[in-house]
Amino acid sequence: MLAACGGGDAEAPPAGPVAVADTTPPVVTITDSVSAATATGDVTFTFTFNEDVGTSFAADDITVVGGTKGTFTRIGGTSATLVVSPTPNAAGTIELSIAAGRFTDAAGNGNAATSSQQAYNTVVSVPETRLVSFDETTAPVLAGFGGAEDATVVADPTNAANKVAKVVKSATAELWAGVTVSICPNNAIVPLPFSAANKTMTARVWSPTAGTPVRLKVEDAADGTKSVETEATTTVASGWQTLSFNFANPAAGTAALNLATTYNKASIFFNFGTTGAAAGGAKSYYLDDLVFSGSTFTVACAGTGGGGGAGTAGTLSMDETPAPTLTGFGGAEDSTVVADPTNAANKVAKVVKSATAELWAGTTVSTLANAAIPTIGFSDTSKVITVRVWSPTAGTPVRLKVENAADGTKSVETEATTTVAGGWQTLSFNFANPAAGTAALNLATTYNKASIFFNFGTTGAAAGGAKSYYLDDLVFSGSTFTVACAGTGGGGGAGTAGTLSMDETPAPTLTGFGGAEDSTVVADPTNAANKVAKVVKSATAELWAGTTVSTLANAAIPTIGFSDTSKVITVRVWSPTAGTPVRLKVENAADGTKSVETEATTTVAGGWQTLSFNFANPAAGTAALNLATTYNKASIFFNFGTTGAAAGGAKTYYFEDLVYPVAAGTGGGSAGGSAVAGLPITFSAAGTTYALTGFGGAEDSSVQNDPADATNKVARVIKSATAELWAGTTVSTGANFSISALPFSATAKTMTVRVYAPAAGIPVRLKVENAADPTKSVETEASTTVANAWQTLSFNFGNAAAGTAALNLATTYNKASIFFNFGKTGAQGGGGTYYFDDVNFVP
Repeated sequence: MLAACGGGDAEAPPAGPVAVADTTPPVVTITDSVSAATATGDVTFTFTFNEDVGTSFAADDITVVGGTKGTFTRIGGTSATLVVSPTPNAAGTIELSIAAGRFTDAAGNGNAATSSQQAYNTVVSVPETRLVSFDETTAPVLAGFGGAEDATVVADPTNAANKVAKVVKSATAELWAGVTVSICPNNAIVPLPFSAANKTMTARVWSPTAGTPVRLKVEDAADGTKSVETEATTTVASGWQTLSFNFANPAAGTAALNLATTYNKASIFFNFGTTGAAAGGAKSYYLDDLVFSGSTFTVACAGTGGGGGAGTAGTLSMDETPAPTLTGFGGAEDSTVVADPTNAANKVAKVVKSATAELWAGTTVSTLANAAIPTIGFSDTSKVITVRVWSPTAGTPVRLKVENAADGTKSVETEATTTVAGGWQTLSFNFANPAAGTAALNLATTYNKASIFFNFGTTGAAAGGAKSYYLDDLVFSGSTFTVACAGTGGGGGAGTAGTLSMDETPAPTLTGFGGAEDSTVVADPTNAANKVAKVVKSATAELWAGTTVSTLANAAIPTIGFSDTSKVITVRVWSPTAGTPVRLKVENAADGTKSVETEATTTVAGGWQTLSFNFANPAAGTAALNLATTYNKASIFFNFGTTGAAAGGAKTYYFEDLVYPVAAGTGGGSAGGSAVAGLPITFSAAGTTYALTGFGGAEDSSVQNDPADATNKVARVIKSATAELWAGTTVSTGANFSISALPFSATAKTMTVRVYAPAAGIPVRLKVENAADPTKSVETEASTTVANAWQTLSFNFGNAAAGTAALNLATTYNKASIFFNFGKTGAQGGGGTYYFDDVNFVP
């Protein structure tokens, strides 16, 4: 006890402050660097603590699922970061977590468990080009064969707003029944840019069963012996799925992919290897979205332009004859046409930008005089040019400049950048977006010169020395020129050839005799999409066994137009052996005593070849060719002179494409009435193929029944509600959109066309041009005077339409296009349905 001074008890002094124990755990807040919902690359996570945790927090305290931990940085006692790389080429969620007690504050309090999530998608986008979607304005053509002829474009069975192809494989279908899908002439699609890195196509399919093998075959539309096939198998029943077709793995027994081959035809075979009978009856399949993987390019058919301003793209390729002219400047003078470095069968432009090149070094590409090209048809809706390029590096700026060849002050430039190194890609140049500091696109200007600048803005020295670049396929959207299809040639020449093919409807009649009675039209043994004549010369056949081929009554064909300068017929044949003599006999269908025969010999075994039969050299013991005789019957004799017994038994042969000179005035079998071979164009002649190529909103052009006479065939043209004022139709009977050359003279400048229009007073323009050079043309007009009735209009090319070129008697005019209600768009009321027939030349 303490005593107080002076006595008494005293109180104890007050106690000092007692320390309160720290038991509150530290808290971490986790944020990340991604502002969007989904990350596409590395994610930086930031850890912010509400109090100092010193060095107790480290990378090992963090658990990551769905990614890989990268750099960990401790910024201080209250902050740290961690970089996480999400799983490559995948989609998912990064799960980041910190378990309880992994870090502490100064008082030793451990944290509570916490976590954070971040969605990611690092799937590498594979470039692709949709070749066919079935939603195109002009529907793709479906050509079924072998029991899949019922192939049509219909509404998607699962989505009525979508169009797809429906293929019915019938109960009697062959195991190889299939469908060729085409968007270009000759049953073609655009050329497929296969490369060492890109060998895959995809297709969206619907099958009633899983486990269905689907075969895809691509080939050269001009040569069916060049093809490659591969397969994929469905895994879904009665539902859509996307199948991948890798042509690096060809189907067993089929040819390997050849990067030097042009593949521009595609056919699909559902349940390949199983007949309709074995499948238990007819089955329906669907197809959509045929896609090329690994490359982006423009889907445009070469050679589809024409008329007074084509509505589709023209392509300037380095495969033309003669080749385009390359004029390099500023250090790119070494610009030449060479073999494609990835496909020796293709020609491309090689541009070497030298070590001393200017930043503006470039190359002008031209096909005409004055370093020009045909005028580019820019419009309000068409301002893009595409170019296929090859650069040694990605990220290379490529500039394209177009200008007026006569006035270089009128130009427009734009740029695109490569994204591929050491490989081909298609760049799009949108002239609606001109390069900074350059003039805007002026639709009133004529642009007919083009130059390309690789690595624009960088000198050769700054680039580290000389670099090589390549370019190909300048595609001009909406251009006004025509590009000839490969191999079709061009130019003038009197008359055309008639072709008797087995693909006609109805098919030609085959009449076998002497032991070749088994003569039928069948699928080509090397190309199931093509029809050919099969001739079996039996084991008991006579040495003269043969087959008559006919398209008209009395076993006849259209009259063959032999002349002093035209005495050859060609036939494509297939024989099991080389050295087989093949005889061709032509005669008068009404008088078999008037005939001429000649022979050719096969040089190929088990493959197709074209034989030439020169009737100037008749076979020994047969009559000579008599130009005064009408020859309108043809018979072919395989292994002529050898009986079936002597040949060792039955042998099978094939033939196709009997090509013969057309007699003047017959049009390949049509009625006469003109001094020009192949005219008039009547759309009714047996043995003649009529092509109608619409453009600018008249794509719906086809051969139909005459609206006034159902027994007559005519051309129908539908000018759509959105058609251009220059919408029209090119009519052709020959290659390269041609007709016979028109023999204009000082006294013969008129053509006639029979037309049927919905109103009187409709202007109809007729344009003729050189099929090989559309800069050489002449146009004239006439107007209808009756409504909903036929009348014959006369077109006097001595009176050329205002603003168009005059008739030049030195020019070969062998292409014709017609334009109904010319000068008025569909929106302005220029649309409607029109008909024409009997295109003729007045001598």
